[in-house]
Amino acid sequence: YLVNKARLLEDDLYVSGGASVYRQLFPYADEVILSVIEGEYEGDAYLAPFEDNFILYKVCQKEGFEVKYYKRGE
Repeated sequence: YLVNKARLLEDDLYVSGGASVYRQLFPYADEVILSVIEGEYEGDAYLAPFEDNFILYKVCQKEGFEVKYYKRGE
């Protein structure tokens, strides 16, 4: 359902969470904007490795975290 709805949009679509939502839409992503928070934290859901299919093109350092920008490789 989500994939069909996303395909109808002409504007950019930003996905913000929910492991199920990520799994459904990640294969269609052209770009990943990933926030990496300093410190060690436990969780029950993690983003699957994706770096083999994407190219890191920008990193912005912020106080307490960094934002990494990836584009899908060709």
